[in-house]
Amino acid sequence: MVERVAKDMSQINEIVRIYELDSGPKLHVHALFKDEREAYSFITDKLYNLRGVISVSTSRIIKRYKVDPSIIV
Repeated sequence: MVERVAKDMSQINEIVRIYELDSGPKLHVHALFKDEREAYSFITDKLYNLRGVISVSTSRIIKRYKVDPSIIV
């Protein structure tokens, strides 16, 4: 189930990274948005509609201390 959800998520343009966690069947996902409205629409229109997604917990980056050069933002 987790692998199928991760595969489905990998097809979504806004999602840039997907990790499976060791704390149960959970995924940690990084996505990029222009603003809060776009993030909200993504969560309500895309994430909640993916088969296998049971719950969503969000956090925002408020300050960066180290930037991964493989992601240009």
